[in-house]
Amino acid sequence: MKPTSAGKDTQHELDQTLKKLACVSNQWGPLLSDYLDEHYANPISVQAIAQHFFVSPRTLQRRFLKVVNLTVIQYLQKLRLHNACQLIELTRKGIAEISYEVGYQDVSAFRKVFLREFGLTPTELRKRFCANPPME
Repeated sequence: MKPTSAGKDTQHELDQTLKKLACVSNQWGPLLSDYLDEHYANPISVQAIAQHFFVSPRTLQRRFLKVVNLTVIQYLQKLRLHNACQLIELTRKGIAEISYEVGYQDVSAFRKVFLREFGLTPTELRKRFCANPPME
């Protein structure tokens, strides 16, 4: 299956961001990207992430923003949307199921964020880029 242009662009952005993220700190930068990759779908706060890495939330945000040019929450949102694109493109799961799977508790909020990021709704993306979209 051919990758979507939206998914491809997001993948490139995430790859570049992950490279930068590895440089946040020699001690915990790579661990932080692994941690976020493992926990992105869970309700998570900057406070909880900072506690996990034994730094203050302010220090975490400052270092993260300086290197990645995104806040931790913005990065998590991009990570969730990237994974949602992959699921939309490669599975026949419903949009609501996908939104919950990538960490959104509100399908409406997921659709709004998705539309703002990609310029089309999840359903429109599926119709445009998938050969056999499921009936919803």
